Formats: sequence, C-alpha cells, structure tokens
Amino acid sequence: MHCQIGFIEDHKTLPVSKPFVAIITRGSATINGAKVTEGQLIEGKQMSLTAIENLGLVLITRGESK
Repeated sequence: MHCQIGFIEDHKTLPVSKPFVAIITRGSATINGAKVTEGQLIEGKQMSLTAIENLGLVLITRGESK
C-alpha cells in the first residue's frame, strides 16, 4: 500500500488507475464527475479527481505485488 497526504491546486486533475481509498480532509473536488467535500471517504478501482477549491486529501493506493 502507498499512502499520500497533501493538497492539490484548484482545477488540477489527478488520475488514479488502481484500487484506492481517498479521504477528503479539506475543500471540494469532483471524482469521476461526482462532487465530494470535506469528511467524505471514497473507494474504488480507478478515478479521475479534479480539485475544485482548497483540496486536501489522504490517498491510499494498492502497491505493486512483490
């Protein structure tokens, strides 16, 4: 597993092509076209996340198998 914590600039897009769990810690974004806001937990197999305003998040993705 890989864990990333940080902020994404407004209007930037982050593609994720492997299973993930994301927690929105601040601000808002769209994930696969659906609006998400602070406090939401999202999980799935892939996503396209676009920051809307002041986005902070924790992103956990599956690492490569060894």
